[in-house]
Amino acid sequence: MTTSTSASTGLGAAQAALVAGRSVLLLDEQPETGGALMLAADTATTAEIAFLIRYTAGYLRVAIADTHADRLRLPPMWPANQPTGSVDAVTVDARNHTTTGISAHDRARTVRTLGDPLAEPVELTRPGHVVPVRVPASLSPGSHDQASLAYALAKASGATGAAYCPLVSARDATAIARTGELRAFAAEHGITTVEARDVREHHLRTTCVLERAETRQVRLAGDEFRAIRYRDATAGLAHLGLTHLALVHGDPAVPDRVPLLVRYADPINALLGLTPTDAAEFARMSEENNAVAIYIDSRITELVHLDNQSSHADIVRDQVLTDLHIASTRTIH
Repeated sequence: MTTSTSASTGLGAAQAALVAGRSVLLLDEQPETGGALMLAADTATTAEIAFLIRYTAGYLRVAIADTHADRLRLPPMWPANQPTGSVDAVTVDARNHTTTGISAHDRARTVRTLGDPLAEPVELTRPGHVVPVRVPASLSPGSHDQASLAYALAKASGATGAAYCPLVSARDATAIARTGELRAFAAEHGITTVEARDVREHHLRTTCVLERAETRQVRLAGDEFRAIRYRDATAGLAHLGLTHLALVHGDPAVPDRVPLLVRYADPINALLGLTPTDAAEFARMSEENNAVAIYIDSRITELVHLDNQSSHADIVRDQVLTDLHIASTRTIH
């Protein structure tokens, strides 16, 4: 059970706590979501599960990858209800070294079994007292789904699954705790806190994938540029068809502090003729012997959740610069 008298915050601290077998408090900026007390499934102890049950709603769920659930033969609880996000699977108990399945000891055993990547279907009985939650491989940007967020954090910590449950308000047992009360609870019990937005950004940064779709020479503002179109195949975004564009003047991989211009752009204009929205920008690039302009698909502002727009744009910029072998830049004004 968590006994530290001082609480830490942040993604790194949360990962360290999970690796050490301690609970963390996952905070979401959405008021209706509140926060969830969670721990890595493979390290669940009787004491930690008892602590989690005592201060939460007690409806213990374990987020695991849908592929892991398939291997354990844990289908959705109701086959007709299969949304694109997480979905509850058939409830289970651990078959071995348990009695009724409801005690903290028995539920900890069940949680560890679900979190064991080598567990076999025969090690679980159905139905039971723990709810496995099937989570898709990709975390959607802007997701507030507690199962997906808990799983993403557990996976980032090297775990196969995450046991979690919403924290109940100490002032009103019929309601979930809100941000202020969650932070006070974390401080009182020395529990590490982590923001959902940080989990989403880490997931996006570690799963962002740009694929070169096309390279060709174009003439803009009276000068020659190399145009490289990138397809955004990032998990959770690939279905949106986002396209980013890099315009390269000269050989920017040679010098340090390459002049760089970053803008949001209309991908239709980028694909149909590469027409500049501001000819002056291309003129400024032509004045530089070596320069790069990165045009990020402007649909990000509509399709990607607000708190991930700038972070995804930064990730796209960094990956394009890496692909072009550019180590340092300076902004074109």
